[in-house]
Formats: sequence, C-alpha cells, structure tokens
Amino acid sequence: GKGKGKGKHTADMGYGYPANYYAYDPRYAAIYAAAYQQAAHAHAHALAAAHAGQGNMLDSMAAAMKPGRGKPLNDDGKKSVVGQVEFYFSDDNLCKDTFLRTHMDADGWTSLDLISQFNKMREYRTTVESIAEALKTSTKLEVEVPARRVRLKDESLRGKWAKASLELTSHIEATSPKAGAAAASS
Repeated sequence: GKGKGKGKHTADMGYGYPANYYAYDPRYAAIYAAAYQQAAHAHAHALAAAHAGQGNMLDSMAAAMKPGRGKPLNDDGKKSVVGQVEFYFSDDNLCKDTFLRTHMDADGWTSLDLISQFNKMREYRTTVESIAEALKTSTKLEVEVPARRVRLKDESLRGKWAKASLELTSHIEATSPKAGAAAASS
C-alpha cells in the first residue's frame, strides 16, 4: 500500500526528525554552561541561607532562582503593597490560608522571599528589598529587613496564628503517608 515513509531509508531518522536533530551543537555549549552555573550558584546560595537559619530552604531557593530585578515602588505602590501583605496576615485570610500558615515559624515570622512570589505581589514587579521598605510603614506588621521576613506586630494575634501553624504542621506530618509508613515499620 501507499503508507508514509515507504521506500525511504528510515534508519537515519528518529520519530520523523532528521538524524542530526539531536546532535551536539557547540554554539549552545556556552549557553548551557552559563545556565548550569547560574542554577548551581542559586542552589549554593539557598543552602547557605537555609544553613544560616534564614528560613525555609525552599523559600530561599525560590528567591535565589528569581533574583530581584524589579522597579522601585512609588507612594501609591507602597500603600498597595502594605495593604496586600496586611491582608495576607489578616484573620479573615489566615483562617483559611493553610499554605501561608505552614510557612510561619514558631515566632510568626514568614519569609518575604516567599510572599514576593505570590501572584498579587508579582504584579508589582518590584524587589523584596522594596517590599520590606514599604512594610516599615505598616501599623499591623513588623519587618526584619536584613533577614527578609515579616510577622504580625500584635503579640496575641501572632501567638494565636503561630500556634495554629505549628499544630497544622504537626497534623500534616502525623497524617502524611510517610509518617504512616514509618510508624508501621517500627
């Protein structure tokens, strides 16, 4: 019959691509090397930050992979950023935002690197440093600029949500499939 590829020498072709399609191209070697080096540098930076106790390793890695190349915030942008982050830490949001609560430490601190990657925050196209500077004006939040983290100012609210975060994390760890397998093997 008249099928595709009949009569053609198919040994030199892979899945319809020319034989040299997957061949090494020296023009791209420098690009690959630079991308690999950047990823290795970002990974090393994240490991160092995590080792120094600057928060969750995944948060640090996310920040390292997306370096701040943002624009400075104008006054309206600063007000909007403060309002958005204050909303993230409001009772109305925290009661249902398990993701944010699981990223709070025992003292209520949360990485600004993590928060800067939220979709609404990315719309501002700014740096973590600019976000931290804007949050200095907040009446509800306190920020540690060198550590790149934020938490509620109100100690009783902070304690409530930090405790809820620890309980949630403990529950997740206790009910995860890995925890069940570990208990079954002992």
